[in-house]
Amino acid sequence: MATAVGFQSDLSTLQDLQDLLTPKCLPQLEGADIDGASIPAGAIGGDYFDARVARSGALFMCMADVMGKGLRAALLSLSLRSAFRSVLCYEERHCGIMNVLNQVVGEELRRAGAFATFCLLSFEPGARSLACTNAGHCPPLIYSNGHATYFGGAGQALGLSENCPAPVAETARLAPGNVVVLYTDGLVEARNPPGEKFGKERLQHAVEESVALRATEIRDAILSRLFSFTDGQEQRDDITLAVLKIKVKEGGARLGGSERAT
Repeated sequence: MATAVGFQSDLSTLQDLQDLLTPKCLPQLEGADIDGASIPAGAIGGDYFDARVARSGALFMCMADVMGKGLRAALLSLSLRSAFRSVLCYEERHCGIMNVLNQVVGEELRRAGAFATFCLLSFEPGARSLACTNAGHCPPLIYSNGHATYFGGAGQALGLSENCPAPVAETARLAPGNVVVLYTDGLVEARNPPGEKFGKERLQHAVEESVALRATEIRDAILSRLFSFTDGQEQRDDITLAVLKIKVKEGGARLGGSERAT
């Protein structure tokens, strides 16, 4: 009996840790709608997603995928979470944030023989401008005017090199009705029973079919299509995604697509 109680207590602790890796209360913005979900492959995973509003009023979203799975990966993800939230209190430049993360958390990752892919997005609601810095992570999808593009280059993952310069941020201007999807490789690399990968094309189709809906419903549509595809196949990797939907004003027509800033 004591063993069973202890096991249940351990499971509860793992669940508490997992809950910390996905924000319970997401920011509410006047011009945008956001939501996300994380599904670990086991009791706890190494994926991390966060969304915070900085002092300037800009929305910052990040997603990380720490090498490996289980408790070890989760603890490293929690270090990323703490460092990201701390640095955002005084720094909003992408290069400054990424440099601090690679110095502080990168040291822990290197000591553990691990690394973490990391994608940072910032969105300014007034200008509807989006900036992306990508450290080895899956490139975010932008869906606009019936077309999907992948945004943000792939720099070096956190923890691989102590003195690696921060990846260069890319910028775009969004329009009402545009959708941005952040995701980990566990989503696009999920397999069905014959061994096929879910892939980017199916992700794009899921967004296309739900683009007129709210962020929560788009998230659910992607997951529904994913689970229909995998058809009960064992989940081998953590799956995390986040959706940013630029709101369309009531009675207003959807405007044009995203524009790359010059």
